[in-house]
Amino acid sequence: MSGSGPVLRGRPLPVRRHVVRRLWLIGAPLLVAQVCYLLWNSLDQLWVQGALGTYQVGLYASAKNISLVLIVIPGGATGVLLPRVAQLLKAERPDAARRLILLGTVGATGASALIALGIILLRVPLLGDLYGRPYRAAAGALAALSCGMVCYAAFASLTMAAVAWGRPKVYAAAIAVAALIEALAFELFGCRNLVSAGIVYSASIALALLFVLILLRSRPPMAQ
Repeated sequence: MSGSGPVLRGRPLPVRRHVVRRLWLIGAPLLVAQVCYLLWNSLDQLWVQGALGTYQVGLYASAKNISLVLIVIPGGATGVLLPRVAQLLKAERPDAARRLILLGTVGATGASALIALGIILLRVPLLGDLYGRPYRAAAGALAALSCGMVCYAAFASLTMAAVAWGRPKVYAAAIAVAALIEALAFELFGCRNLVSAGIVYSASIALALLFVLILLRSRPPMAQ
């Protein structure tokens, strides 16, 4: 084997044009969506930093770190939903795909809500034990952020199911709406305290979820 060249050297890797086009139609919206997601998930901390200062953003970050534990549930659910929905559609079983989307969305949202309730009830000792007594001041923000992550569980389940159904623009448009709403809310109403920052963050994803529901209801995937 020593001295031999790469296995693929001199061998063309033909890629059909319709495959490249299909990858582009899926990949480009997802790239835009990822940029919008980063904006949505960062704007609240950037605004707190600018409006309230470094100490307050440290308190807020502690609350957000705990609330982001809830991202594990929709992450796991969508990891199952996306390939399975695509598989069912390929097998021409759209009814089974729709049932899976419904069950997956309800399950992920319900599980997130239960854990969020526990976090909200224990928010003061959680912050105190994990970060120190001064961080208990972020308890109100943690409650607001936890509610937002429950909405995100439903949002992620539905948008990733739409991606599997061949509609990645639903996710791109919806997360862009969330980022835009968040930016406008901070610009128009400012950020008086940590709780208001958490409310803006959570309200933005809740309204984006409503946007997704309206979009899918007006043009359901199964109608395509």
